[in-house]
Amino acid sequence: MNGHPQMAIDGVTATAAQLFGDHLDRFRQHLLGQHYADGTVRRYMGCISVLSELMKLEKVSLAELDLAHALTLLAKTGWTSRRRTYADFMARRFIRFLTERGIGKPPLTPTAEEIARAALKSDYQNYLRRQRLSERTVFHAWRFAERFLRFRFGEANGDLSQITSADIIDSLQYLTARTPPFRDKTPSTYLRNFFRYLFKAGKTATNLSLAIPSVARSGTAHGCPGT
Repeated sequence: MNGHPQMAIDGVTATAAQLFGDHLDRFRQHLLGQHYADGTVRRYMGCISVLSELMKLEKVSLAELDLAHALTLLAKTGWTSRRRTYADFMARRFIRFLTERGIGKPPLTPTAEEIARAALKSDYQNYLRRQRLSERTVFHAWRFAERFLRFRFGEANGDLSQITSADIIDSLQYLTARTPPFRDKTPSTYLRNFFRYLFKAGKTATNLSLAIPSVARSGTAHGCPGT
């Protein structure tokens, strides 16, 4: 990690515990409540620990921490692009968790990209409601779509036409690396609906829903660190 301290995935550093305090355990419980596998939760804790060590080295306080700061710090790890993708995804989720509780640097006014993401959400949900789906299904459908978008593009709205089938498979491998299995529809079913909508709405040139397996491939989540 280019001179920065390494962190095993099975624990958290004293620095992380001191810096984030009870918020770290609350985030852990939040993930477990979302049925994340223990191994995935440990990877989150490992990433957060690395982030805390970088914050200590760069003298960044919790009050100064926001998403941009976190991603800038993680960029200094020297990890591969693939590994960084998972690390950034985990960092985004943690920062969002803190922000929703008033911890860290207050968020800025929504950007044009964030406004565009909100418009996409509204249009997709209306598309689902026209199919007379329940509000519960509509809620979960967007939840999985948003997870994919954050995985692929981060906070940016991104160019939907650049999504590939490989992006979808990587996302499914990440989402399904948890137990117990989802009780309703599988992630692949929700994402298939989303990509069918994107194609019908003219946002993608091909119907990427056809590339999604009926049963999501199992795989190891390539989290950080220790992948």
